[in-house]
Amino acid sequence: MADVTLPTEYCDVVMKGGVTSGVVYPLAVVELATKFALKNIGGTSAGAIAASLTAAAEYRRRHGSTAGFDIIRQLPERIGAPGFLLSLFTPDPPMRPLFRAVRSVAESGNPIQAGLRIWSALVTGYYKSSALGAAIGAIVPFALWWFGVAGATAAAVLGTMWVAAAMTLSSVIAAATTLPILLRKNRFGLCSGFYSKHPIGQPPLVNWLYGELNTTAGLPPREPLTFRHLHNAPVCNDVTGSERTINLEVMTTNLTHGRPHRLPFAPEEAAIFYFSPDEWRDYFPEPVIDHLIKVSTDASPAVVNSERLPLYRLPEVDLPVIVAVRMSLSFPGLFSAVPLWSVDFTRKQNQRLPDGVPRVAERCWFSDGGLTSNFPVHLFDAPLPRWPTFAIDLKTPHPDYQKEEDFVWLPSTNGAGLQPRWNRFDSGSATRQIGGFINALVDSMQSWHDNLAARMPGYRNRIVHVTQRRDEGGLNLSMPTEVIARLSERGRRAGQMLCTEFDFVNHVWVRYRAYAAALWTHLRAFGVAYDHPMPQDEAAWRFIKGEAPPPPFPSYRLTPADAGALADLTAHVASEVNATPTLAAVDQSPRPRPELRVTPKV
Repeated sequence: MADVTLPTEYCDVVMKGGVTSGVVYPLAVVELATKFALKNIGGTSAGAIAASLTAAAEYRRRHGSTAGFDIIRQLPERIGAPGFLLSLFTPDPPMRPLFRAVRSVAESGNPIQAGLRIWSALVTGYYKSSALGAAIGAIVPFALWWFGVAGATAAAVLGTMWVAAAMTLSSVIAAATTLPILLRKNRFGLCSGFYSKHPIGQPPLVNWLYGELNTTAGLPPREPLTFRHLHNAPVCNDVTGSERTINLEVMTTNLTHGRPHRLPFAPEEAAIFYFSPDEWRDYFPEPVIDHLIKVSTDASPAVVNSERLPLYRLPEVDLPVIVAVRMSLSFPGLFSAVPLWSVDFTRKQNQRLPDGVPRVAERCWFSDGGLTSNFPVHLFDAPLPRWPTFAIDLKTPHPDYQKEEDFVWLPSTNGAGLQPRWNRFDSGSATRQIGGFINALVDSMQSWHDNLAARMPGYRNRIVHVTQRRDEGGLNLSMPTEVIARLSERGRRAGQMLCTEFDFVNHVWVRYRAYAAALWTHLRAFGVAYDHPMPQDEAAWRFIKGEAPPPPFPSYRLTPADAGALADLTAHVASEVNATPTLAAVDQSPRPRPELRVTPKV
């Protein structure tokens, strides 16, 4: 192992989703790595790609080499090669006409221009239907000319209009009738992201990313980078005492269950999901499938499915990183959703089964993590942070700050970043306003929780904001080299700001003040309820206060000794809180005032 000195300061980093916006991140994390050892790394969608490569580079550094960060440093230049970025999003062959139409909408700010591009994509994509429509459309004008009803010029003008209309109608009908079938067959997306016939390390996205992860981590081509690699990386001079040397977490969305998940799955969640190698060969390279089968050698005979596909339990820490990233970046419609299998125990077919009769699993479809948490600033939070958790946000331009030097911003005071972000969609043409209104609806449903969290004290001063214009990032799949270079440079400036301008001492103080106020308010409400139960609560309060043993509940039971210990602790906390007047620090806590809630861990 080469002698590489690990930085003595630590940080986490969380990266937002945004399809091609991920080109912002490489130089940002390279800058952070010059000052910090990277402990917890997270992201969603495109941010998950950057997070995985960052974790791979940190893994290699823990093995004594900074070559991984050198590879990331060169990434913007390689992605900026003409046509390369677009090649990562290569559509599956049947979906190419529709893909061109989607690109036309995404990449054109002019409605007329977008309409012409969509028309061209449909007519050329469904050329057989267009040709048939053209032939039908030409019949009437030709007949009018042939029988002398119309002159040649009038027939030609009329014929052009009829042919264009018939071509358009026939191609639209062809697209409308084939689209649902094609999308379902392609698992609800235009691109699978993987071609088995393409070499590892080359486009499309999964082929390329698998090779990039292994090269960055310094692993051989047939050994997928797994979460176990990261968790068990050499500690070096790391004194944090963390259970995982490098902790990578990304977000995905379970459409079937209607909820977000954090990957890798917790043990209790991984235990309920199965994968089928027959399906996943359309998503991942052969070394990934071989590894998954090897670490999941027991194909579960206790679970079957209606399609008679072989099912294997999904591994936890042995899960390849590329699987988690692909599940996180399934941008709806653009990338195919990823199937897992699980048992619905509410179904009668899975209840009270005789011994030896397997339960029936059904598909759970996983899509983009950004649907439920596009900017997961809550990842890795602690009441008192021992090191900073940085976050990199992507936003639209502010109307008063339109210069390039304004496009990277880190709050410099405790009051900065408090004001809400405005989404000004009600300007421009009516078409643009309607489109903006729809986007605002989707964004509000998708990001309201993230947007609120980003304004919280102790959150907002660790978020660096990177601005993108309409033609930068997002679904702009054909960004020119100079645009990619410009975005990458903003990322470098963002990383540099976090290294040089962030005040960790002030950050800890603000987090302490905010958490202490929230904790006090929460405990005070608990203490009031403890001391002043309602009449209908008296029976329950007797065993909460230890005045009687708890009844034999059907679950969550405690022994009399454990119940007594819990009652004593509860009484001590309640008496201390109720005996203390409200602290001035609570009333003067940072704003907006936070609150504590008991919610399931995601």
